Amino acid sequence: MEIIIKRETDSFYTFLSFMIMVAAVVLLVLLYNFAGYIVFVPTPFILFAAGIVSRLVYINYNKVEFEYSLHSGIFNIDKLVNQAKRQPVIKLPASDILTFGRYNDSVDEEYKDGTKHVDCSSGRDDVDLYYFTCHQNQGRFLIIFEPNEKLLAMLKGYSSVVAKALLKDNK
Repeated sequence: MEIIIKRETDSFYTFLSFMIMVAAVVLLVLLYNFAGYIVFVPTPFILFAAGIVSRLVYINYNKVEFEYSLHSGIFNIDKLVNQAKRQPVIKLPASDILTFGRYNDSVDEEYKDGTKHVDCSSGRDDVDLYYFTCHQNQGRFLIIFEPNEKLLAMLKGYSSVVAKALLKDNK
C-alpha cells in the first residue's frame, strides 16, 4: 500500500527565492556604480547563477511530497522533490516501532533528549498527525506523519505497539 502526501507551499521560501533575484539585481547596480559599463559583461552570468540558486531553493522547499509505503511488514517513507528526486527518509520493519501515538506539542517536549525529529507531513493544521519513534544506525528518530485509516489498519496488523496505541486512542 502506498500513500502520497503533498507538503503545503511555504511562503517563506517563495519570498526567499524572490529576494535572491532582487539581491542579484542590487549587486549588479552596485557593481555598475563602482565599475561602470564593464559590469555588463558578467551580467548574464550573475543573473543566470542567481536564477539557478533561486529555482533550487524554491523547488527543494516548495515542491515536496512524501510517499508512505507498507509492503510485507516493511514501512518506508520517501521524500519526493519536484516529483523526480527520491530521497529515502526511513525504512524499517513495522515491528521495530518503539512508541506510537497521536502527535501534539507535548510530544516534542517528551522527546527533546537528542532524538532527531523528522516531519513527513503536509504541514496543514486540519489533519490528524501521528508520530512514531525508532532506532536506526544514525540514532533515535521521531517521525511525524499523517496516515490514512487504511495505513493505520495495516500498521496495526504488523506492530503490537501501534495496535495498543490505536486501541487506547479509540477509548
